[in-house]
Amino acid sequence: MSDVLREPDRDDLIRTLGLANRPMSIADVDAALTQRGLGYASQSTLARRLKDVEREGFCFQSGREGRVLSPNGLALFKSILEAEERAGLLKTVQSISTSEGLEQMFRIRRAVEPEAAREFAASATEDDIERLREMQVNYREAVAPGGPQPRGIALDFHRYIARKSKNPFVLLVLNEALHERTGRVEAAMDVVLQQERTHESSIHYHDDIIDAILRRDAQGAEDSMRVHLDNLLAEIEAMKPGGSLGLLDNILEWSLVNLE
Repeated sequence: MSDVLREPDRDDLIRTLGLANRPMSIADVDAALTQRGLGYASQSTLARRLKDVEREGFCFQSGREGRVLSPNGLALFKSILEAEERAGLLKTVQSISTSEGLEQMFRIRRAVEPEAAREFAASATEDDIERLREMQVNYREAVAPGGPQPRGIALDFHRYIARKSKNPFVLLVLNEALHERTGRVEAAMDVVLQQERTHESSIHYHDDIIDAILRRDAQGAEDSMRVHLDNLLAEIEAMKPGGSLGLLDNILEWSLVNLE
């Protein structure tokens, strides 16, 4: 038992039975759990836990061969795998370590964020607009000569607009692409942009978005956000021949290693 990492929970048992796709004896389940670093103090404890799962209606005894998942158990097994897949994708997004991954992230943002900006312009309150203005003041101060480093300030602007969306599909995508842990990606981009002195153009793009929102011009806000993200993608492209992309890769890799 020294190699056991933890005691399995109900979902571990469901997952084990589902992956087998055949009746499993107690010994079979025990062996499969052990391979994953899971286990109970004894097989009798495992037998009781499996009996509990059976009472809940998630599995049943298939003759003398062992237990299999019931229809309800199969449905739960499918949802467990889907949750694991979503968690894996989120980890991939949050663990971007190359400029290629960064470019992919900006492309999906360009596809979705303009819709968030359009929606924001149509529904923003005066308080919402004032908050954007405050962020813009902070951003302008950060990139001024002698100002503090602008790490994350620009991303906060985008997050604020995205989180006000009522569109569940927009929220689903942007909650991942703009997740708090992607702040290290933005910080890496900031370092390179500061070296290239292109932060000033981002300020102007944010101004354009705010101006469209002030006019309640939903189409204008959408177009301005798209132009802004097009420009960021163009900046990534421009880094490729000149070597700055290598710097970006190095910073991304370093920030991932030091994330924890």
